[in-house]
Amino acid sequence: MSIGTLIEAARLMEAPSARFLRERPQIDKKIEIIRQVLENTTKNARHCCDQIHVDPILLQKKTEIEARLVKLEESHKRAKIDLPQEQALKNLRSKQASLTQELMLIDQSLEKSQRRQRIYGIDTELLALCGSSQGKKNSLLDRTWQAYKTGRSGIEKYQRLEKRRRDLQEEKTALSTEYSLAHSREISQPARKNLEEVLDQLLQQREKIVAFETSIASWKDEAEGSPEEYETRLLVAERICGCYRLGTAKLDLKGLGLSSLPQRVFGELTQLTDLDVSGNRLEELPEEIVELSRLTTLKAYSNQLRSLPKDIGKLQKLDALDISENNLLELPVGIGELVNLTSLDLSENPLQGLPTTIGDLRNLNSRP
Repeated sequence: MSIGTLIEAARLMEAPSARFLRERPQIDKKIEIIRQVLENTTKNARHCCDQIHVDPILLQKKTEIEARLVKLEESHKRAKIDLPQEQALKNLRSKQASLTQELMLIDQSLEKSQRRQRIYGIDTELLALCGSSQGKKNSLLDRTWQAYKTGRSGIEKYQRLEKRRRDLQEEKTALSTEYSLAHSREISQPARKNLEEVLDQLLQQREKIVAFETSIASWKDEAEGSPEEYETRLLVAERICGCYRLGTAKLDLKGLGLSSLPQRVFGELTQLTDLDVSGNRLEELPEEIVELSRLTTLKAYSNQLRSLPKDIGKLQKLDALDISENNLLELPVGIGELVNLTSLDLSENPLQGLPTTIGDLRNLNSRP
C-alpha cells in the first residue's frame, strides 16, 4: 500500500457515519499500519545519517552552539537561574535542534546522491567491459576472449575481467535494491505530519469506542441479578451498538419496559434523526441526548418522566416531540428554543404550568 493510499484510507475514517470508523479491530489495524510506516521511516532516516559525510559549515555551526550550551549549563550549576540567561539557553537549544534536523536532511540527500553516482559509475564500467549488451563484439571482454582463443593472451586476464563483471553486477543489484527500499520508505515532512495527525485522530476515536463499549457493558451488567431484565438490556445494547457501528439514523427502543437508559452513550449517536423510547418506565432521559444535533423526531410518551433535559433547546432541528402520558410537573425554559418544532404533544401530564418561552414556538401546528 502506498503512503498516499494509506493517508486517504485513514482520512476516510473521519466520516462520522462510516462503518469501519466504529469497529475497534479495524481501527486497531490501521493504527498498527501507520505506526509501522512511521517507525520504518524513522529507522531509515537514522540509517542514512549514520553513513554519510555532513556539510562542514553546518557541522561547525553545530559544534559552536554545543560549546556555548555547555558553557551556559556550567554557569547554571554555579549560580541561581537568571531569566535572561535561561531564555538564551532555550534559544540556543532550539537552534541546535533546527540545525540537527537540517543536517539529517542533508545526510539523506547525500546518501541518495552517492548511491546514484555509484550506480552510474558501475554502468559506465560495465559498458566498457561488455558493450551495450553482454558478449557484444569489440567489447573489452570479447576482445580478451578472442585474444585467448588465438593464443595472443592467457586465460587469466579474461577470468579477471569476467570476475570483475560479476562483482559489478552483484554490487549494482544490491545498490539498486537498497535505493528502491530507501526511496519507498521515504516520507516528506508534510506527509509524515499528516500521518501523525491521522494516527492521533484514530487513537482519540479508539478511546471513544472503548468508553462507549464500557458504558454499554456496565449498564447491561447492572441487571445480572434479574435474568429477564438482563435479557432486555442485552437486546437494547445490541440495538444501540448496531446503530453506532452502522451509522443508522433511526433507533427504536419502544415497549421494552426499560427503567433506565445507558449514560455516556447517546452523545456518540450523532447521526440519529429519529429516536423512539416510548412505552417504557423511564423517569428521566440521558442528558447527552441534547447532543444529537440531527435529531428531528423524539418520542418518549407512556413513560414515567419527571423532567426533561434542561438543555433540550439545543435540539435545533427537532420537528416533532411527543412526551405525553408522563409525570411531568413542569417544562424547562429552554423548550422555547426549539424554533423548528411543528408538533408537540404534552397531553396527560400533571403540568402545573408552562414556561413563558413556550410562546416562542411559532411553528407549532397546534398549541399544547
